[in-house]
Amino acid sequence: MYAVWTEDRSQDDLKWYVADKRLNYNVDLSKAHRAYGFYNIHTYLSDKGKMLGLNATKFEVKKPKVTMTVVKKNDNEYQVKLSGLTSDISFVDTPIWTEHKQQDDIVWQGTKKEANGLYITTIQLSKHNYESGKYNVHAYGHSKITGKYEGLLASSHVVKQLPVTSTVTKSHNDYTVTLSNVPSYLQAVKVPIWSMRDGQDDIVWYVANKQANGSYVTTFNLSKHKSNIGDYAIHAYGQTNTGKMSGLLATSYKVADLEVKHPAKYKQHQTVEIQGYATHESNGYYLVPHQNWIGTVKAVNKNVNNAVGGWEYHIIYDNGQQNVHVLEQDIRFVYHVNLKATNNRTQNNQALQSAFDYAKAHRDVTLYLPKGDYVIGSSISESQLSPHNKSEYVTLASNTKLRGNDKGTNLVVDGTMLWFGLPTGQNGTDGVSNLTLDNLHVRAKDERNGNYFMVMLNHGNNILVQRSSFTMVQKQSRHIFDLGGVQNATFKNNKFVGYAPELTHVNSIPPGIDLHKFYAEAIQLDYANNHGGWDAGMIRRIAPQAYQVHNRNTVLSNNISILYNQFLPFYKDGRLVAYSSTVGQHSSQVGNVTILGNRFEKTLSSRYHHGSWIMKPIHYMSAGGKRAIVRDNVII
Repeated sequence: MYAVWTEDRSQDDLKWYVADKRLNYNVDLSKAHRAYGFYNIHTYLSDKGKMLGLNATKFEVKKPKVTMTVVKKNDNEYQVKLSGLTSDISFVDTPIWTEHKQQDDIVWQGTKKEANGLYITTIQLSKHNYESGKYNVHAYGHSKITGKYEGLLASSHVVKQLPVTSTVTKSHNDYTVTLSNVPSYLQAVKVPIWSMRDGQDDIVWYVANKQANGSYVTTFNLSKHKSNIGDYAIHAYGQTNTGKMSGLLATSYKVADLEVKHPAKYKQHQTVEIQGYATHESNGYYLVPHQNWIGTVKAVNKNVNNAVGGWEYHIIYDNGQQNVHVLEQDIRFVYHVNLKATNNRTQNNQALQSAFDYAKAHRDVTLYLPKGDYVIGSSISESQLSPHNKSEYVTLASNTKLRGNDKGTNLVVDGTMLWFGLPTGQNGTDGVSNLTLDNLHVRAKDERNGNYFMVMLNHGNNILVQRSSFTMVQKQSRHIFDLGGVQNATFKNNKFVGYAPELTHVNSIPPGIDLHKFYAEAIQLDYANNHGGWDAGMIRRIAPQAYQVHNRNTVLSNNISILYNQFLPFYKDGRLVAYSSTVGQHSSQVGNVTILGNRFEKTLSSRYHHGSWIMKPIHYMSAGGKRAIVRDNVII
């Protein structure tokens, strides 16, 4: 016989059960005991009226341990997932209320059981006055064991809403107000605006129009506000589907005197660069020797020296020199790229991409790299490229200069690092344009076997690469710069060091092997269309629609200048590790090219004395009517 009772109820629920011939007895806890916790089981043998104790043990019936996760579905709905529920719970209800004003908005909601055992319900802000802050979520379920409504969970979730922000842009006497972070559940947004002169006598309520990106925009004209200048109050109210209005924003904006053309573009303590075309300060001082210098704004003043007007800046440099009257048109903003030596390669990839993203939104900016060595790269293969793994590669921006630090910056490639310039139209000039890469030093982390770095441009215009070096980052059959239909590109005073170290000890070219492995160009002057090979395939993977639509027509690379560069072998510890590479194009014609004053030393392709034209350090086929200026190059 078995004596069974629950531990926490003394023995008030003690029951005796007679075992069957196999010494078994099944206890239905929903009919007897009806409790969670520890159960005591004592076993007795009945022999001639005497009870002989045989065993004493216990077991536990655990109450479900429920956990909650909350996932935001939209600005109004948050999905609640309850896990850890066991089969003895037959249904679950969830009372939900906001911490604000206690339980004045409590709502009891049922749940839906999913096939995976999760119970699902939804927090709807519309049922809680669209409040943000702490939401209490409890859960109760009917237990088949106890026959009672059991409390299973007492938890909470904080609903955060970004503050609504405003920007104001001016066009003549019209001022456009753009509201961002407006909750999507609002049905309408109204914006009262008034000048702060004489109270609210000129208040006007404007209706803001929702834009495709979720922002709201309205425009006010000074004529509706007595043409007042000075401070304006801008408030915003949102209307829900119940008609309730709630305040979203209360800010102000200063309307400057209409005679002032524009505020100063740059501020004190900002970093700026002297433009490469700057010639004189406003007082006539000769500025050419300081072109491309980077300095800090010490003071901002109105230009009173000549009829140009506008603003001028006092700029000081790290070397102690200064210019006091630099015109606003002659400087550009310097963005400090947030590379860190303590970052891993993915974090530095993301810092580079953030800088280029900033440049996409801010025209004519210099992205300035910090001093030091910074690892970049990834383990991605070319076939794995997609729009969804953007931290593994970089997309470039137009109207931008990426500049290494004057005190030295090394980008150390660990694995693979690919930079892409994507097409924006069907013309060759429709792509990344007005891009300068200056004083970059890219080298392999593995200087024995090399790593993989490449800049691939599909269309584009006015590209300048200067004063840079690329060491042991050209892999076999690959390029460092792959130009697909690019127009007006210049490579000047750069070093390209080391190519395909795995081929260094190949003393002869095996029969039938792809010669491209031996002559792959450091700078390839390729054409572009929408049925290209491996290189076009990479563009297709990260921007399939742009690639297919913008490359309908075949476009040759044209007006390419390769001037005073060095293509060198790589030595380490006095030993030749890798030969150097070539320039040109092997599979299509090219437009106008100038290849002047370059040095080619120990190119891999020259080593084999192969008779094919594509094995020469400089190789290309000019398109009809195009010119080629190739002279003063040293090949040793």
